[in-house]
Amino acid sequence: MKHTLFSLVVLGLASGCANTANGAEAEFSSTPMMISPSGHVYVYADIQGIKDYPLIVDTGTESGVLPESILNILKIPEKSLISREIPTTTGNAEMLTAYLKETSISGKVASDLEYIFYDMPKSLLLTNGLEPGILGHNYLRNFCVEFDFTNSTFNLAEGGCSTDKSYGLRAVPFIIENKQIKTTASFSGIKAEVHLDTGGRYTLMNNALFEQLNHLKMGEERNVSGATGNKMTVKEIQNLSYELGRHKIQEKSIYVGDMPIFEELGYKDTPFLNLGIDYFKSGKLVIDYQNRNIYF
Repeated sequence: MKHTLFSLVVLGLASGCANTANGAEAEFSSTPMMISPSGHVYVYADIQGIKDYPLIVDTGTESGVLPESILNILKIPEKSLISREIPTTTGNAEMLTAYLKETSISGKVASDLEYIFYDMPKSLLLTNGLEPGILGHNYLRNFCVEFDFTNSTFNLAEGGCSTDKSYGLRAVPFIIENKQIKTTASFSGIKAEVHLDTGGRYTLMNNALFEQLNHLKMGEERNVSGATGNKMTVKEIQNLSYELGRHKIQEKSIYVGDMPIFEELGYKDTPFLNLGIDYFKSGKLVIDYQNRNIYF
């Protein structure tokens, strides 16, 4: 199986209503949602006997991630640990993987999920000194997911999202491809493929897209550190407008650079945008995995 540890980039940084599966209103659970010193969104989860462990919510990563330092606490048999080469934002790395019996957030449980074990860069440490893990696609895909930044809560419901969660919000349809939330954007008629990546703070544009946008000027360079700690340089574009689906977006900052993972995903020469979480922090972001819409 191919795995992708896509996001956690630290920059130096459809109209209509959704329905639940059975037509009834979904029952939501709620848990506090926090912002780390590095600007990432995280929640606390119970994972196979470990209570309240912090996980960055990352739609761009296929599997969950936990630091190697807690392997002894989990007491996973050595024969159950498998070593794999995992593509990451800034290059490939050899990592251990294993399946864990139960992951639970505010009572919403997913069983037998695969986790990657890898120690994150120190830049991601929380104020309490803990090294966060990642809550990936293999958990999130089971739920309606709401990031409510107004109330600092992370809300989950089984099945599709209820109509009250999408009311008054803009809708953009998406597909799931290679375990990624994929949609499209338009820059003055120039089309780009888009991945929604809540594990990344800022939005990243590849050079194949930038080179078609002749009116843009690059600003300051910034350092990029991926999940493996490898670094590269990107350049900033300020106050850029585009259309996401049919809706106008204006981002204060977008960064340009060709991450190794872009080529791994097939976007070396294809205009591509990796949409980060910061744009949504002024309100709400709702992901309806069942009905394939995001709302914001």
